[in-house]
Amino acid sequence: MKSLSNLGAIVVGGTGGSGTRVLAGLLAANGMAMPEPRNSAEDWLGLQRFLRLWSKRILAETASLDYRFEDLPRAMRRGVEADLAAAFDGALPAAAASGAAPFGWKNPRSIFVLPALAHFLPRLSFVHLVRDGRDMALSKNDRQNSLYFELLFGEPEPEDARLSAARFWGRANLEAMAAGRRLLGTRYHLVRFEDACDPASPALPGLVAALGLPRSETAGFFAAPESAGRWRGLPPDEAAAVVAAAGPAALAAFGYA
Repeated sequence: MKSLSNLGAIVVGGTGGSGTRVLAGLLAANGMAMPEPRNSAEDWLGLQRFLRLWSKRILAETASLDYRFEDLPRAMRRGVEADLAAAFDGALPAAAASGAAPFGWKNPRSIFVLPALAHFLPRLSFVHLVRDGRDMALSKNDRQNSLYFELLFGEPEPEDARLSAARFWGRANLEAMAAGRRLLGTRYHLVRFEDACDPASPALPGLVAALGLPRSETAGFFAAPESAGRWRGLPPDEAAAVVAAAGPAALAAFGYA
């Protein structure tokens, strides 16, 4: 896909419910051109079929978010290329196609196809938004967990949805971070939701600057929700079980321990 080789796309992803919609809105307000059509969550609908199909097929093949695209079966690689090319056909906004504005999109599930995207978009920048896995365990947004848990772990989901969500959060985010750092280096950007909500944090101004966006307006986009820290309201034994499911290593890796 030579036509995409020079496209410096910015992709926003993360586990479901982490706040990627707000982050995409911030980047768009600072000059990132986003493709149409999009849904109410600001997901690019032109990529929905690709993500729906290939995120599950690749995960069934690899059981990991951190894989080598070159190691996928040849027929799978060809199918990914054809469908990704079809998704991009005519999708670039005029400002992005002319080089007048950076181009990017938001879809949380992009974390599952990050090695494939990095293969075909060698100038890709990936913005990985992470929210405290202990709070995420109590989220009602469990779509990713329902779609991918068994493919990722090779076993059915635990009956306790909180433990299932926490376990999925830990592994998915750790593997996405490993893939991003390995494949993209300084073009991988990790942002914690809690830092984005802190007006004193340099996280969002630093992100906008690192992405080379033409404006730097970051105030007022994020605000700490009432659900922040909700896991602390659990009985001690239940809180301990959520922590154990998320994994001390994963919580520590993202600064939550």
